[in-house]
Parts: sequence; structure tokens; C-alpha cells
Amino acid sequence: ACTVLRDTIFPNQPTSSRKITFLGQGVDSEISNQLVGLMVYLSMEDNTRDLYLFINSPGGWVIPGIAIYDAMQIVPPDVHTICMGLAASMDLSSWSEENLPNV
Repeated sequence: ACTVLRDTIFPNQPTSSRKITFLGQGVDSEISNQLVGLMVYLSMEDNTRDLYLFINSPGGWVIPGIAIYDAMQIVPPDVHTICMGLAASMDLSSWSEENLPNV
């Protein structure tokens, strides 16, 4: 699930300066909706502080991934992405070779 980290990492900074989120699982529509909602909420809370998205994900579905990307473009603060571990792309992993056309 999505997580917001506050006083644990930066105890001496004001709460509004800590806009850290984590994506630590495959991207599907549920996690995408949670992450988009979280980015919108955090940007409404204070749109002058940048957001940081730490990613350790095996990738996932394309459409929910595009929703996350769109939210990153729409929210007023900059969204910085940091990979820790794996940050695989959104792909058509559910497709088998039989479903792909021969080229």
C-alpha cells in the first residue's frame, strides 16, 4: 500500500516539508488510485513543497501506471522519483508469446 512518512525521517522539519511516499508493490488499479489520491491530497495540503516518490516495484499494469504518471504531471509541486531496489516498467506482462504478432 501507499505510505506517507512524516516525523520518522525528518524530526526537525515542519510537517508540511515532508512529502514522502512509497510504492513498494506491483502497480494495479487499487494501488494507483491510492497513490494518485495521496499525491493530490499532499499537494493540496501544501503545494509549495516538492513530493518524493520512492519506488521498489516489479512494474505492473499500463493504464494504472499512466494514471500515476498523469497525476505526477498535474499536481503543482514537483514530484521526484527515487528508485530503491527495482523500478521495472509498466508492461504487458500478462501477454504470452502466442498473443504477440510475428514480426
